[in-house]
Parts: sequence; structure tokens; C-alpha cells
Amino acid sequence: MIGPRLGVDIGGTRCKIGRVEAGQVVARTAIELTPQHHSAESLAEAIAGALVPLAADISELGVGVAAVVDSAAGDVVSSPNLPWLNDRPLAGLLAAATGLHVRLDNDVNCVGWGEARAGAGRGCDELLCLALGTGLGGAIIRNGELHRGQHGRAAELGHVPFRANGPPCGCGGRGCVEQYASKIGLLRLAADMGWHPEPGDAVVALFRAAAGGDRRAIAVVDEAAGALGFLLGWTATLLAPSRIVISGGIAAAWPQLRVVALSSMREQLRGTFAEPVVVSGELAEDAGTIGAALLFSR
Repeated sequence: MIGPRLGVDIGGTRCKIGRVEAGQVVARTAIELTPQHHSAESLAEAIAGALVPLAADISELGVGVAAVVDSAAGDVVSSPNLPWLNDRPLAGLLAAATGLHVRLDNDVNCVGWGEARAGAGRGCDELLCLALGTGLGGAIIRNGELHRGQHGRAAELGHVPFRANGPPCGCGGRGCVEQYASKIGLLRLAADMGWHPEPGDAVVALFRAAAGGDRRAIAVVDEAAGALGFLLGWTATLLAPSRIVISGGIAAAWPQLRVVALSSMREQLRGTFAEPVVVSGELAEDAGTIGAALLFSR
């Protein structure tokens, strides 16, 4: 049995901290990121102070951050949303501030690792995790280990081209899957199709409208599902995972995306390549925290 661990999930506006036991967050706290945290040193000090009530009997701290990460060195390479962490030795700063052994990784890698070890990917050594949130990221598990690729840049799957002449993407390309099967993509599609939500969470409203029979909302959801299915088929052809886990904020809508997405995936596979099992994640918003905490486990 793996002993208690600490996990930290650093997002663009919020830092979640949890004590993880037996694959579950048993105690938690959070830091809302404000300008006072906009340096690696101040963030490390804030995390060190916040985790004290959770840290009894724990010597190891795993950290996921929304950034390209050199996990071997413990450095943040670059982060579009947290530029003040760029080129900073965050793991070392956290180790100095907390007195704990620290491992650092990309946030979506942590989501995938959490699902692999304690969620919908348990017992699966060949696994792909797709995190559908504001953008679209991925994590690859090969032979039971995280595959990080050169410079930690593996699994940037949101930037696989879906439509050659599609909309421009933040990566510099056009027609990337992220521009269809993510919050960014769904809201772009909705605007293009003239669907306008009531005040509130626009993506939730979109899926609710589609479930209620709104034709334009259905068209948006089906377009996103088709792009997602294309990516499922593309990755299944390339990596042949036995299981694909759909995680992130949009994962709750998988039942509405499932039929069109799987049909699109099967068109890609053409009956020639092995079809993976596709499931939604089990750990919801705790996946990144749990995965970070389990970075020390293999």
C-alpha cells in the first residue's frame, strides 16, 4: 500500500493542494493566484505555508503545473499562462521552502498518471489520457510509465491538424483539434453557427441546449465530437493504446459526445487497426492533484 503523499496542481488562476491516501484526496486546500504570487519564489513560499496542516508524516511532494516542464531537472521551461515561472527551478525552490523531496511534471501528465494509477486506467500499461478543458492536452502511458518525449513535449495532441484550412490556433497552425474539441473550440463553433448562450457557463448551457433538441447546439456538439473522434482514431493508429481516458472539464459531457466520436474514430481505424476502449475519467477535478502526489510511485 502506497503511503500518504502530497500533491499540488498549479493552474492558471488557482493552485490546488491535497493530501492523498490510497488514491484519494483526504484533505485539501487551495490558493487563488493573485499578483502577489507572480514569482516562482513567492509561489513556493505560499505553497509551503498552505500545505503545513496536510503534511504530517510526509516527506515527498509531487507538483503538476500548466507548463512545459523539464521533469528531470525540476524546471519550468515555458508556460503561456504563468510566464513568471518560465526558466525557473520550481522544484528546487519548493524543496528549499518545504524541506520535502519534490518532483515536478506537466499538469496533464499528472492528470493522466492519476487516472492510470488510481482512476479509470487502473491496471492498464498502454494508456492514453485526453484532457478536454479550456484547451486540449494529452498524456501517454507506455509500458506502465509516463512518456514525456524530448524536452517534455510529448502528447501535445490538441495541435494535431483536423482541418487544413481551419481556424488559426495559438500554436501557429490552423485547424487544430483544439479549435473544435475544447472549451475554446466549442465556443468558437457556437459563435460561428450563431448560437448564443444565456448568462452563465456557456459550455454547460450548450450541452444542455443540445440535449433539449436545439438544432444549432446539436450541430456544434456533433462537430466537436467528430473532431474528437478523428483524434481518437489518429492516436489509436499511432500508439495502439488499449484504453483511452477522457478527462478534464468537458469529460462529464462524454455521453453526449460518445456516439459521434466513436463513429468518427472507427472511420479512421477502418477496421484495420485495434480499437481501444474509450472511457471517461473517474477522478474529476482531483485527477491532477492525485497524479502529482503519485509521481514518486512506479
